[in-house]
Amino acid sequence: MAASLAGAESVLMSDNDPLAVEVATMNVERNSYILQGTNVEHRILDWSVPELWPRDYDIVIAADVLYEPSFADDIASLLSLVLKKGGHLLLADPFIRPHREYFLDSLRSQGKWKYIRKTHVSRESQNIVFVTAVLG
Repeated sequence: MAASLAGAESVLMSDNDPLAVEVATMNVERNSYILQGTNVEHRILDWSVPELWPRDYDIVIAADVLYEPSFADDIASLLSLVLKKGGHLLLADPFIRPHREYFLDSLRSQGKWKYIRKTHVSRESQNIVFVTAVLG
């Protein structure tokens, strides 16, 4: 919904958990007045199956996706496929995950990204790391 409010013409909401996609769909339906003029699509997708993902996105917004160390390479590889050249990644992840550095190393090792930045934000008991990147 934030992407729609920021002016996105179309939004793909995805998860590999059918329940998460169902809840996201219900949220969109209940808040459809906010999303007027935005095409919102919902799909069950798994980042380990890149051939099922659409391509040429301007921006990918991801949150809390690096919860398993084994996902780092799959997600890094997928991002370089689904974003178009000059596309932006915005990723938020809890601070407690040490394998985030492995994900960043995986992005860097591709040699496809012209900008990668990690920012740590701490407020009260919340510690979040934001990763922003631009595909070259």
